[in-house]
Amino acid sequence: MASIMIHLQTAHRLLQPGGLLFQRVRDPGQYYLGVTAPDSVNLDSFASKEIRWAAHLRAKTPKEWYQNIEEFYQKRRKKADPDFLLGYIFHNITDAAFDETLHNPIWAAAGRAYGSAMSVNDAGWEESFRYDMSQREADWWKEVRPALAGARCRDFHTISGEQMGRHRDHLLTDYWDRPCQEPPKVITREMVWLLADYTEGPLAKILK
Repeated sequence: MASIMIHLQTAHRLLQPGGLLFQRVRDPGQYYLGVTAPDSVNLDSFASKEIRWAAHLRAKTPKEWYQNIEEFYQKRRKKADPDFLLGYIFHNITDAAFDETLHNPIWAAAGRAYGSAMSVNDAGWEESFRYDMSQREADWWKEVRPALAGARCRDFHTISGEQMGRHRDHLLTDYWDRPCQEPPKVITREMVWLLADYTEGPLAKILK
């Protein structure tokens, strides 16, 4: 699964000229809130598989996962806030695409880069966190942050508006409190752009 800043950076990328969602999203704040929402379930502690999978519409295989997302979108698209819903399904598409294409290579490379200092799984998450911290002064985040701060939090699917709001506020403030002076060793902006490209096919299929 992708880290939160990778989710938001790819989401921002698709709103730019030439991106699949350029001029389709009317309220970027609600869109970005939707992008963060599925991970709200992990705010207080790493949620159980049942809770995580429900929030992420997850399935055993990427093909089934994409099908779940498409079915969810078709059922909700006439009732939910359209921009929030786009963000919500985009988060889950991004996770499916990341797991299908980039997760194993990044985790393996991080394991080699960090060596015996930590397990491969811990190295992958450390690398993801370092990449997130490297984006704290990025221009794209300076654009996304105020939009996200002004978004309206409401109950959605398995997530309460209260939980969603606390998670959003954590991303805007407390998330950045952990010191991190070291740059990422593996993840690059080019990898994030590649992930954005990977998301466009499944997303276009759902929106057709």
